[in-house]
Amino acid sequence: GKISLLRAFCLKTGVQILLREYNFEMKNKPTFGESDIVNVFPVVKHINPRASDAYNFYTTGQSKIQQGYFKDGYDLISEALNLLNNVYGAMHPENAQCLRMLARLSYIMGDPQEALAIQQRAVLMSERVNGIDHPYTIAEYAPLALYCFANSQISTALKLLYRARCLATIVCGENHPDIALLDSNISLILHAVGEYELSLRFLEHALALNIKYYGEKSLKGGRLVYHLVARNTELHGRIFRSALNNEKETYGHPISNSLGENARRRHRKSVRSGLAPSEPKTGRVVPARKKNGTNLPTPKWEKL
Repeated sequence: GKISLLRAFCLKTGVQILLREYNFEMKNKPTFGESDIVNVFPVVKHINPRASDAYNFYTTGQSKIQQGYFKDGYDLISEALNLLNNVYGAMHPENAQCLRMLARLSYIMGDPQEALAIQQRAVLMSERVNGIDHPYTIAEYAPLALYCFANSQISTALKLLYRARCLATIVCGENHPDIALLDSNISLILHAVGEYELSLRFLEHALALNIKYYGEKSLKGGRLVYHLVARNTELHGRIFRSALNNEKETYGHPISNSLGENARRRHRKSVRSGLAPSEPKTGRVVPARKKNGTNLPTPKWEKL
């Protein structure tokens, strides 16, 4: 929105304005005055020097991780962090990047408590060196929320995602693609604690954004969100047809066409059987038919 545009303009031109509520809708009065300009500072473009040894350790660690050697990758990135501490000091954006990778590796190797402790350091460092509203800092909140959720700190995880969403809305607006990812994560936590109505609202907003930017048939845009909406609709007790339609949308996407026909048929059958108890019984009950004194299996209800 206009706040995001104003913020980007001030950062790029080096203008610092007074912190207050600005009314952009007034037509008979200017939005800004001379007293609103607090400071003007130079914006300098330069190339940041790089610690070559630490960079080599970091890239080698990344290649080890891609090959599946997580412990070796962890050791190499830890060595890169030690070198960065010796070159830059305790506070630097590259240090925060190493800490984020170490936290991710700890989580992958099955130590969520260690991952949480390391990611907390990464977030605090990014807030100090990048700023609380920097895109890197906002991106740090999502893994921190994941690790809090893994350590059963549900309310803390939800607060972190709400904070990340609030900052992202200020920085890039309500309709940015990254908002869809945050909304999906918020919805999953709300779904886990039983807040199905609020969870569904976040999911529907994420689905609308994904369709807007990636299209209805995009693998990233619809398949998973359609499935989550369907499951949420089922658990919330909404209309059966709505949940089933969302599942049909899920398995109408191209990724499902890459599966074998038998696999898709089996999954559709399991989905229908899982959702069927929620379907309203609109048909009449048919009594069991008898033949030679034996009851034949009949459906509990048939559609009119």
